[in-house]
Amino acid sequence: MTTTGKEKSVSLDKIGNHVDVVVSVLLKALSDNDPVLRQSAATSLGQVGGSHADVVVPALLKALLDNFYG
Repeated sequence: MTTTGKEKSVSLDKIGNHVDVVVSVLLKALSDNDPVLRQSAATSLGQVGGSHADVVVPALLKALLDNFYG
């Protein structure tokens, strides 16, 4: 099932004031042993938007260099 941009936006809006917690959990998931979870976390972090780019972008770049991904 493919999610549209509008659906993604609505989903992120539902997070509301909890976005800091969600980003924190997703950042931790980047180093999980499960490759599907890591991929989902990376995808979700990419959809969070610019509000957390200062933390998310370096974490995603680090994940690219991680042995889990290579």
